[in-house]
Amino acid sequence: MATILTATAEPDNDPPRVALSLEWTGETEVTIVRADPDGRSRPVRLAEPAALIGGLWTGYDYESWLGQPATYSATVDATTITSGPVTVAVDAAWLRHPGVPSLSMRVNFEGAGEPVRPIQQTVHEPLGRQHPIVVTDGRRRSARSTLTLRTYDAAEMDQLLGRSTTGRCCCSTCPPRGTTASSTCTWPSGT
Repeated sequence: MATILTATAEPDNDPPRVALSLEWTGETEVTIVRADPDGRSRPVRLAEPAALIGGLWTGYDYESWLGQPATYSATVDATTITSGPVTVAVDAAWLRHPGVPSLSMRVNFEGAGEPVRPIQQTVHEPLGRQHPIVVTDGRRRSARSTLTLRTYDAAEMDQLLGRSTTGRCCCSTCPPRGTTASSTCTWPSGT
């Protein structure tokens, strides 16, 4: 039974991606995951499961880390095959839309604000009481911060703002500098 999983970096694609090709004779469905540099495994979008036609599947991963090696694994029952490490070597930051790659765009990343972890709470100050009553749902939210992006003209700014009209989040991904790992931050649309 032939089993080959090939991962090929395509850094010049718009947006950068990893091309995946799987040949697994006799199988019709597999699950493909990416092992990221942070040690976590994440499913590849549209490959959980991937439908093989004639034992073949081809797809793309637009969410691989930039400038850091990743490996891919295809699993059927208890059998797993793994690709060699692949690195999407780019020298620019990207605002990537995970669900609609055509909405992704290269950006000039200027910096990020200090991360905060807000909490949902209200403060009540009843008359005659010395101390307020604080009501909270008891948990902090995920970390968030502000990204600063530079645009060179009004047309580029309009293009950037137009990406946020889908009502979905995008991810800002920067290649590593020195020993700093690639960072991913959510960017709420409309802000």
